[in-house]
Amino acid sequence: MQRSNGPSASYTLPAAAPWQLLVPDLWVDDLEAIDLDRLGRHGIRCLLVDIDNTLIPWGEPLPDARAYRFVERARRAGLQVVILSNARRGRRAAVAAALGVPAVRSGFKPRRSVFLAAAALVGCRPEQAAVVGDQLWTDVLGGRRAGMFTILVDPLGAEESLLTRAITRPVERAVLRWLARRGRLPAARVQARLAGRRRSVQQGRPGTGRRPG
Repeated sequence: MQRSNGPSASYTLPAAAPWQLLVPDLWVDDLEAIDLDRLGRHGIRCLLVDIDNTLIPWGEPLPDARAYRFVERARRAGLQVVILSNARRGRRAAVAAALGVPAVRSGFKPRRSVFLAAAALVGCRPEQAAVVGDQLWTDVLGGRRAGMFTILVDPLGAEESLLTRAITRPVERAVLRWLARRGRLPAARVQARLAGRRRSVQQGRPGTGRRPG
């Protein structure tokens, strides 16, 4: 993979290993930084999108203008959006209905079957699906286990559930530091996330021919 200049610089990672289930294929600031047309040109047909701190800030009852813009951009690019979240069923249904997109009714990330069911809702095979979320342990791990392209975004805000704040994020921070120390992720990008700063970095999955971007 060639390295390019600027905020969308690409990085070549070492050969595949178990820890790479926690390495996203693409890491960007937020939904607006995703080149949806490029995903489509590389065979992606559907986006499995998390809700809290990915699509809208945690705790917001309904989508905001940013979420509507993202769904509209996806439609113009020929991509179908599916809500895939561990939020309560009523919340998933409300957000999906407001946006006019389907949602997975049951299941819990990172279970592989949940991701496969989400793609199947819109007739997509795993290799045609991209998972979009803000967490390594749910979105990236589950998507990689399902054989899907994974896109990590930085959280929209600091407000999160108690479980996420007390358990998931501390473990995630430790893993990010470990991956950065071993050259598995760009150290500057990890430091920026941990410090709450934002800078887009794109990377391709090693050992595969499908890496949008």
